[in-house]
Amino acid sequence: MALPVVDVRPSDEYSDHSLVLFQLPLPRPPLRYVDVKTREWKGFDADRFQLDLLNSRLRMLTSELDDMSADCLQQMYDDTLSTLLDKHAPRRAVRRRRQPTTPWFDSDCAAAKRRARMSASIPLYTLSC
Repeated sequence: MALPVVDVRPSDEYSDHSLVLFQLPLPRPPLRYVDVKTREWKGFDADRFQLDLLNSRLRMLTSELDDMSADCLQQMYDDTLSTLLDKHAPRRAVRRRRQPTTPWFDSDCAAAKRRARMSASIPLYTLSC
């Protein structure tokens, strides 16, 4: 499939390594949106959550827990935490824009980007005498 080239021109610099600018009439892929569920973490009060957790069924006497099976204990744990999280950080639906990935951005590029961001966040200390 041949694409018509609309415009080709060298840059303003004159060198054997100059930049070549061009435009191709390629359509952009349509934007896609995805609905995701998330929680309201901005208003989360850890102290109130901890207080409710300390007053929950998970703090039963160990003698009462000894009679329960591992499946029942797991179900109680899941139910209690889900209820408390729904109270302190309710779920909400959010629509996010999904960008198509570029073919050249592979795992090596992602690792290099991650290393660059990590090194930018590490403070540089200088020792003074």
